[in-house]
Amino acid sequence: MKRRIAVRDAALAGIISMLGLGACGADPDAAPRRASDIQTNWAAPARLESAVFSADGVTLTGAAAPGDRIVLTDLAGVSVAATTGADGVFSLRLATAGAISLHHAEIQSGGSQARGGDWLVITPGPDPVAAVLVPGGAAAPLSRTRLLAAVDYDGAGVLVSGAAPPGERVRVSIDDGPRQTVTADQAGRHVARFPAIPPGPRRIRVETDDEIQDAVLNLTAPSTELRAADSGVATRIDWPTPGEGFQATWILDSTPGED
Repeated sequence: MKRRIAVRDAALAGIISMLGLGACGADPDAAPRRASDIQTNWAAPARLESAVFSADGVTLTGAAAPGDRIVLTDLAGVSVAATTGADGVFSLRLATAGAISLHHAEIQSGGSQARGGDWLVITPGPDPVAAVLVPGGAAAPLSRTRLLAAVDYDGAGVLVSGAAPPGERVRVSIDDGPRQTVTADQAGRHVARFPAIPPGPRRIRVETDDEIQDAVLNLTAPSTELRAADSGVATRIDWPTPGEGFQATWILDSTPGED
């Protein structure tokens, strides 16, 4: 069964900008697994908080319990790992990729292991993207954060997300449809959910009392292959979800306009 974008008020609470780690006792040396095989239970997530790109790669920083070991593994089974210090902060370095790469996370803590159902995606090119992709949920960009930061689409449901001061009231609309008002959570993330939006060019508008951002994106059903493309407005990522489904995610550029 394909995983659909959830349109429920509590669907995304507590998981934005995290790599969710579901306990499954996975062997870190096991062969690479298909997306449909990866567990999606949530337990004791490790937060990925930022990504800084340089000429030869990207440095990822985040937080977990002190002494935990965080392992990122790509689709080819290549892993990188880091251990959190006494302050609970970890840092991982990934080399520059020539193609889009997906990584799942595993946390090793006190002799137990947990593997996540989300993806960390890194795109190549002169303006690369790092983001956490959430099956059925809203993406969390690590390298581009703004009021209108990401749009997720599965051919029907749309999630519009971004950053705002905690507690800020944010108004979101698509074309001339009904406007939704949401509140940024304690982490400074807001998510608006639209249950049935037909494909086609859509103007997405996000505003607060002090700021307005909008962009026109051509929403089309997700491709059935992993790929990324930059339109000059946003980087579109088509990626696999559990149950052999696919989801499309747009990570907005610094100055969005029309796609």
